[in-house]
Amino acid sequence: MHYFTINTADTDQHIGFLIMLPDDGGEQDAPHGQFAIKLTETNIQAALSRYAENTELRWAIDGDHVQLFDETGEFIGTIRQQNLKINGQSFTLNDLTGMI
Repeated sequence: MHYFTINTADTDQHIGFLIMLPDDGGEQDAPHGQFAIKLTETNIQAALSRYAENTELRWAIDGDHVQLFDETGEFIGTIRQQNLKINGQSFTLNDLTGMI
């Protein structure tokens, strides 16, 4: 399981959390899994708000990045290094794994 804070790319304002869960019995190096987005109540971002209550979001490793998919399997964005790009908007991720 990986935990990240989500921050705006331009002002580095904390707006929520992203959690990634592997499919393969909890293996850290699993090639795919589910993810969830939880936004702070005061910082609802339009690009992320439709996914904040969704429990069927999926991710899959593709080369040097992670592809993100909605509940219908439609591609919605990517994670590359510490950058989240979803619905054309960019956000910065800070890895909390190991800090909690």
